[in-house]
Amino acid sequence: MYQIKEGTLFGFLKLLLLNFRNYKKKKESTRCKLVGIETIKSENQLTLFVMINGIKKQIISFTPDELVIDDKMLSQFSWFDVRAITFYALNKVNASGELLANSKIIGQEISCRNTIFIIEKINHEGVYRRTANELYCDQDLFNQFNYEDIKNIISTAIQEQTLEDIERMNNAEHID
Repeated sequence: MYQIKEGTLFGFLKLLLLNFRNYKKKKESTRCKLVGIETIKSENQLTLFVMINGIKKQIISFTPDELVIDDKMLSQFSWFDVRAITFYALNKVNASGELLANSKIIGQEISCRNTIFIIEKINHEGVYRRTANELYCDQDLFNQFNYEDIKNIISTAIQEQTLEDIERMNNAEHID
């Protein structure tokens, strides 16, 4: 028969109660809660609705980017809400789970051993062309693409850089 030492069970229950109290305090200490998400398709904009606890419970709208860059505000949310806010801000995802994109790749060309992407801005007329490296290095432009286009840009830029590095190493060996 298994015997429990006298202090062991009591110590375990005390620890469990202490952890539960800490959890409750932490849970109650969040002033803000994410209560809704809305997408304005015409503007390609995502809005998060936040309830702020205080004298009056107010619901205020923010963009995910506004919340992510404000450390003081972000610290008022539970870690579940912080994770969701960060996800929406980084991925520009609407409530239905689709990535929001301002630009899309509609074609590719090869010129001087570089891939040139043909890009169309959504809701704008005309196209423009950029190399994979240009897109990869321009953070503002890079963030305007959906996930599939981003994967294409990254893999192309890495492949081209690898080929360029191999060529440089081969040229350096021939010089020696």
